[in-house]
Amino acid sequence: MVSRSCTSLMAKRTLTSLHRNRVVSSACLPFPYYGPRTDTYRELPRFAARVRQESWILPCRRGIHNRGDNAVNASEGTETHVERSIDEDGIVTLTLNRPKAANTMGRVMLRQWTECMRDLAHNDEVRCVVVTSVSAKVFSAGADLRERATMSSDEAAEFVTALRTGMESLAQLPMPVICAMEGVAVGGGLELALAADWIICGQNAWMGLVETSLAIVPGAGGTQRLSRRIGEARAKELIFRAHKIDSDTAFTYGLVQHVVPAGMATSKAFEMAREIAQNGPLAIRAAKKAIDKGMEAATMGEALEVERSCYQSILSTEDRLEGLAAFREGRRPDYKGR
Repeated sequence: MVSRSCTSLMAKRTLTSLHRNRVVSSACLPFPYYGPRTDTYRELPRFAARVRQESWILPCRRGIHNRGDNAVNASEGTETHVERSIDEDGIVTLTLNRPKAANTMGRVMLRQWTECMRDLAHNDEVRCVVVTSVSAKVFSAGADLRERATMSSDEAAEFVTALRTGMESLAQLPMPVICAMEGVAVGGGLELALAADWIICGQNAWMGLVETSLAIVPGAGGTQRLSRRIGEARAKELIFRAHKIDSDTAFTYGLVQHVVPAGMATSKAFEMAREIAQNGPLAIRAAKKAIDKGMEAATMGEALEVERSCYQSILSTEDRLEGLAAFREGRRPDYKGR
């Protein structure tokens, strides 16, 4: 007869093997695979049986336990901090969903965000991405400082590196990204918004990179993206003073591209996303690449070569022929992304 402890150990080894072979995400495990958690042993045999019976292959949409992560409790680890949905037009909505903590970014949210970025980077069906918040009062208050306080210096540096990578992953998505901002966006919250292609904010929005007031530096791309968007001098003023600005000032500076009545930012974002979704998706992606890579070029000649290459990439597509045929026949084109 096999003892209960032996059965639990066998189940644990089964799940660990499944995770390491990428059959099941660690977010789906009722324990951190790198070490024991005796309080979960009782459920392991039943869970292992379900994995084998149902052949679960799940994306990481829940929180992941992290080595030494004592700040994230068990209940929070199972919550969805980044909600993801897609509609019939191919518009993906990413909703920050941690309102009780002002959508602050902790390990759980960051891991879920990273998984979303990995999926979107290789999804040819997505026409546009809208990033928004479940709260009308706060977009994001940045990093979770309570969780940060429990980290060592090395852990904090590792977390900020991962956060920077998460923002860069958003900026590097091949499809357009629109940020719909309501309420407060400070620190990492504004850095996240800056990684989008443009920002739409409600009249009630306030934003700023306030890290210097905490004796730290914006570390997730803020010093670079803010400078490129509003200019070096204004970026320095806002960062050095840890100053927050309202929506009208942000529009004047060029930080946001549209200001709408409070509560209407997401609606405006979807209105624009639907317009984008009607156009040729391959052409949209090529145009984004031409602009982004062209802006990084050292000379106009190099930038124009980037544009030429992007134009060349869509010449042989079915969508281009469909666009010409639709124009000739006086009808709306039906683009397939091919």
